[in-house]
Amino acid sequence: MTETEFEKSFQKSKKLVFYNSEDYNNEPPAVCVVFDDARNGIEAYDYLRNNLTRDEICLVFRILTEKTISITLIDKKNSKIFNIDNLNFDKSNYDDFRLNSKFGKYCMFCISEMYKDQPVLFGVSEISPLLVSELNFSQ
Repeated sequence: MTETEFEKSFQKSKKLVFYNSEDYNNEPPAVCVVFDDARNGIEAYDYLRNNLTRDEICLVFRILTEKTISITLIDKKNSKIFNIDNLNFDKSNYDDFRLNSKFGKYCMFCISEMYKDQPVLFGVSEISPLLVSELNFSQ
């Protein structure tokens, strides 16, 4: 998969959602790219899940406007950078996550899909969460 294919796959997403963790020992915080249908992003997500380990990925968040954000995924192992621009997001959800979530060594990065206007996570193996070791928040 090329960087362009990777980025185009994630461009099909509906929004980016942040989930706080109140107790890191029970559940790490999560960043979730939400699709109308998770199959639209599964190939790019599988690329990450199958080729990277949790200590090799850094996520950088950059707010573009009040309603859009970009993510840069830095693959430390292969020295590659993947950008996903213009994702819809809720700034108050982002700020709450950044300021109030309980962070430990890892954060989950996953994809999900909309069901009855709510993002839902799945327990199936092909879209299980990926653990990310570094988060950077740019303003």
